[in-house]
Amino acid sequence: MEKHNLRVTKGLSEALQVMDDKRRGKFIDILLAYQEEGKVYIGNDMVLKVGFAMAKAEIDRRNMNSRNGRMGGLKTAEKRRTVVAVQVRSPMECKTGMELLNKALGGK
Repeated sequence: MEKHNLRVTKGLSEALQVMDDKRRGKFIDILLAYQEEGKVYIGNDMVLKVGFAMAKAEIDRRNMNSRNGRMGGLKTAEKRRTVVAVQVRSPMECKTGMELLNKALGGK
């Protein structure tokens, strides 16, 4: 089972506080359905529509930032795993460690 997190921002919290219990419960159900299944609210309640539009934008932004951060992390990890091939016939050809390092980095 995949985990989903639903953060409630200050603006969303204030919007929830002014709703009655029935509407608040419906709103939470709508947000969870969107977060977990991607279902968009298409009802007639204007308060829920406006609240959903605001929350949807926030959820989408967070998800995109998370995906972009993951992709960047994977690229960074791949760069760290890349090993530079050292083309030195024998370490004995080099008189010093710096000479060996220069050859490894492509110098002469």
